[in-house]
Amino acid sequence: MENNFISTKKKIKIFSSRVRNKFIRIQNTTKFDKLLLKVQKSNNILEAKKLINMFPSEPRAHLLMANIMFNNRDENFISQLELYNKVNNEYLIKKNLDQLNIEFLKPDIFIGALGVYLHAWFLKNAIAAGLKKKNLFIV
Repeated sequence: MENNFISTKKKIKIFSSRVRNKFIRIQNTTKFDKLLLKVQKSNNILEAKKLINMFPSEPRAHLLMANIMFNNRDENFISQLELYNKVNNEYLIKKNLDQLNIEFLKPDIFIGALGVYLHAWFLKNAIAAGLKKKNLFIV
C-alpha cells in the first residue's frame, strides 16, 4: 500500500512540474509575439500596418504584412517583400547572424506526398544554378 502511495505522489509531482513548465513558457511570450498572433488571426491590413509602425525593425511583421497583402490580392505585395528582405538583412547584421552561413528551413515544406522530394530537388537545383548560396541548412 505504501509503495502505491509513493508512486502516486511521484506522478503528481511530475504532472505539476510539467504544468509549471508550460506556464513558465506561456509567461515568456513577448508583447510582439502576442500582437503578431492577434494580427495573424485577424488577417487585417490596417492592424498589420499598426504592428509594423510599432516594431519597424522586426522582419516577421513585414513578412506577415506581405502575406496578408498577397492573400487580399494587393499588387503591392512584391514591394513589401523587398522591404521585408531589406529589414531581414539589417536584422541579421545587427544580431551578427549573417556571418554564420546558416539557413533555417521550415520543416512543413518537406511534409506531404510531393513536398518531401520536390522542395529538396528545388533547393539542390537552385544551389547548382548559383541562385542560392551553399549554406548549412537546418530543418
